[in-house]
Amino acid sequence: MPSDSSPRLLKTTQTSLQILRLIKRNEANTLTTIAQSIDKPKSSVFSQLKTLENEGLVVEHNGEYRLGMELLHFGSSVWRSHPHSRVVIDEMKELSQRIDEDVHFLSIENGRLYTIYAENDFDIGNRYYMHNTAAGKAALAEFPEHRIEAVIDRWGLPAETEQTITDPEKLHTELAEIKERGYAIVDSEFDKGTKAVGAAVHNPDGRVFGALGVGGPSFQLRDTRLYDSLPQMVIQLRDQLEETLWRAQSS
Repeated sequence: MPSDSSPRLLKTTQTSLQILRLIKRNEANTLTTIAQSIDKPKSSVFSQLKTLENEGLVVEHNGEYRLGMELLHFGSSVWRSHPHSRVVIDEMKELSQRIDEDVHFLSIENGRLYTIYAENDFDIGNRYYMHNTAAGKAALAEFPEHRIEAVIDRWGLPAETEQTITDPEKLHTELAEIKERGYAIVDSEFDKGTKAVGAAVHNPDGRVFGALGVGGPSFQLRDTRLYDSLPQMVIQLRDQLEETLWRAQSS
């Protein structure tokens, strides 16, 4: 039960966000399926949908709902407000030309990762957990202990594949190893058949600014490259990105 000092959360707003997430993930897109998914009366869900539609956040066609273009406007505003977004994009475009694998830059907010740059535009805005991604683990390893615990307390350690670490003690052990060597490696931990190397990107004062992730499907990214040459390439890319960011922040 929330304490007296806990903020009062509006259930109507939470329901609206639940609906938007269902439509985004294409898990439910009709009045009936949405109401069933969130276990709410159809009359209540109908009012929510009509409110969202009136604000341009969803669009209805033949009884099916999709996200509205107004959300695209919100999304572009989020990106423009991100610190040094233009610098990140320009530098990542240049760095990605040097490597065959997919290159991502991810920002951290409220204990989750958000893709800020990706060669595939459809990946931009994707959200990930931190405990089972290379970029997330690399960033977590740089966090102070209380911040690591805050992330675990808020999101838990959900298993997205059989390889996901779900034991806090095992995760802490691996994070210590990652901090020692300066990069993280994952193999089928957040997506079966996907491998990646990640490194934290820092501000000049040492705080984590974001994280770099480089990876690809297992059939393309062999273990010899994953464990030998790719980590050093990721560190080199990270160092150059940090140098460019630091110049931008000091100018």
